[in-house]
Amino acid sequence: FAIDVITHNDVLEEELTSIKLRAIFSGRVKQWQNGKPVIVVMLGYHDPLHIQFCNQTLGVYPRHILRSWERSVFSGTGRKPIIVKTEQELIKTVKDTPNAVGYVETAENLEGIDVIKIK
Repeated sequence: FAIDVITHNDVLEEELTSIKLRAIFSGRVKQWQNGKPVIVVMLGYHDPLHIQFCNQTLGVYPRHILRSWERSVFSGTGRKPIIVKTEQELIKTVKDTPNAVGYVETAENLEGIDVIKIK
């Protein structure tokens, strides 16, 4: 099944390439097109949905995402992502955090957030 990428409704992007999405979730893209900071929200590195998102949607192993974040945080070039425990907490955090991006198993019937198309 497909995993939906969701954003706070102030994010203007409606679609992203898979390459840009991978760069966002690995901390290499730090700003949206409007110059606002990207706030990444994700589940823990061992969560089955996170693993599936990394493997299927991003095309990388979860450990590569972890290493990329560690590099940017320890080098002082980035802020670590917001890590949440449940999908419901992820949805609430994206909804309540301007410029946030995250992912869910399905974004049906979610109010106050936008779904990004991946091309």
